[in-house]
Amino acid sequence: MKKKSPLNAGEFLKANTLLSKTGCIEYTGTLDRGLYGCLPKSVFGSRRAHRVAYQLVHGQIAPELCVCHRCDNPKCVNVEHLFVGTRQDNIRDKISKGRQSGGALPGALNPNHKITAAIVSEIRKCKNLGINWRRIKDAFGISQSQYYRIVNRQAWRGEL
Repeated sequence: MKKKSPLNAGEFLKANTLLSKTGCIEYTGTLDRGLYGCLPKSVFGSRRAHRVAYQLVHGQIAPELCVCHRCDNPKCVNVEHLFVGTRQDNIRDKISKGRQSGGALPGALNPNHKITAAIVSEIRKCKNLGINWRRIKDAFGISQSQYYRIVNRQAWRGEL
């Protein structure tokens, strides 16, 4: 059961935000792992601040819909920076803005890649020569899981 609060959600947001130089209104309360603002569970239940802000202005939205950020600032609760979309819309938006981590861009195209196509080729050659997987992963400074993704072509599939 939610505790009674002297503030409603709108008053709480106003009391816990700051205007940034970019025009974002940033939530200053608790943040989740993705840096999205979260209203206190004890008072408001588990609710993201930007979703609450959007609903205060535009009314209820279907639970299967996302409230997305045009500004790409997860702390932002400025309703002018928010729009409603499906999960697929949200995924398309982040891919188009280059915010998709990991799998969106394979191999060397991924800005987070740590090895090159030449190293992948060497790892596969070593495996085909029968060299112990531990020696290979240690020699190239990769994890066991990365070694298996490379040799089983789950990673760096078509780049070579």
